[in-house]
Amino acid sequence: MNLLIKSGMTFPFLFKKQSTDTIAVDTNNEPFRENDGSLHFRPGGHGALLENMNDLTGDILFVKNIDNVVPDPNKATRSCIKKPWQG
Repeated sequence: MNLLIKSGMTFPFLFKKQSTDTIAVDTNNEPFRENDGSLHFRPGGHGALLENMNDLTGDILFVKNIDNVVPDPNKATRSCIKKPWQG
């Protein structure tokens, strides 16, 4: 999925690939299994995004995820920091 901005630049939205999922474990550090006995997988951590980033072409990469979304009162400061890089 891409979002097209007025400047004509395209910004892709990336989602972690299922191939980077990791086996979930229970409180005894044993693999967690579904009712049918199959292993349960969870999405990988932030490092799983590295595979997605390798698929991109470009000179600059800005990463936004739920952990680093800027609160509204701080957006002006963050924008000033990023604008020189964005051109």
